[in-house]
Amino acid sequence: MNDRAIALGLAVVFGILYFMHTKFLEDAKYEIDRDIKSEEKLRNYTIHFWISKGLIALAVLSIMYAIRRPSLTN
Repeated sequence: MNDRAIALGLAVVFGILYFMHTKFLEDAKYEIDRDIKSEEKLRNYTIHFWISKGLIALAVLSIMYAIRRPSLTN
């Protein structure tokens, strides 16, 4: 299978996971705003915030790999 196709497929998967995760983040942010004293909710929100940033980074890296993959045959 073509490496570029796999990398682009992974980018799509990471992008879909990111958008699903942002919906979760919106719900979590609403709960934090409603109950500002909850440290556990804030910690969970922070963890999921960085997970979503990691998903975007993985998607971007997958796209960069697909575009600028060094040729192994030359």
